[in-house]
Amino acid sequence: MNITTKEVESKDLISMRKKILWENAGEEMGSIYGELMQYMGKNNKQMIAAPICLAHDWNEEGGDVECGLIIDNKLDKTERINSSKTYGGKVAVIEHVGPYKNTSESWGKLFQYVEENSFEKNGTPWEEYITDPQEEKDPSKYITNLYQPIK
Repeated sequence: MNITTKEVESKDLISMRKKILWENAGEEMGSIYGELMQYMGKNNKQMIAAPICLAHDWNEEGGDVECGLIIDNKLDKTERINSSKTYGGKVAVIEHVGPYKNTSESWGKLFQYVEENSFEKNGTPWEEYITDPQEEKDPSKYITNLYQPIK
């Protein structure tokens, strides 16, 4: 697991925020992404990057997450769907390979790297889902990038 730092550009995002239990995460997040994709499609927008999920707060049982799609142009906010921009600036990033349920080890390594290198956390961490589980059925092959904004 190689950890690097880089600059990321801010992009247009549509998202939905919800408190979920980890045991139901796949089903609940899948439902959110489905609703976001319908809204995007109705408005003739295109996804320009992999889906992301911001982790506003979490513990062993669940978390306050914001599932989002990065799109080609801004969309209006609705009662259920947020329209905003992703973080732009310096991040520490690690590539996690394997099931989503095993990302905690990679998150631990990323946070340790940030601390050991005297970086200051600068915003909400997020996951970027490179592998589509609808296309790749083997969770051991899933690729997820984990990001922590830093100063």
